[in-house]
Amino acid sequence: MRQRLLGRTFSACRERVADHISPSSNLTKSIIWAAAERGLLVGKVGLYGNVIRLAPPLVINRQEIDFAIEILDESLAKALD
Repeated sequence: MRQRLLGRTFSACRERVADHISPSSNLTKSIIWAAAERGLLVGKVGLYGNVIRLAPPLVINRQEIDFAIEILDESLAKALD
């Protein structure tokens, strides 16, 4: 996972590939839509549109992080079905 501090925001990105070689923008779209349905807004970036971008506020508590991770986990499971 690539992470960097940009200005006053924290940004973390995770690249998605279908077969460990080819970029998978369709899988990324599925994950993003599943997360949005559950109330978590994440972005899609990258040359091939296969990178999921998280940009939480700098003032986030542990419960909110745990909740976001739970939503991402559920969204990944739904997208991979």
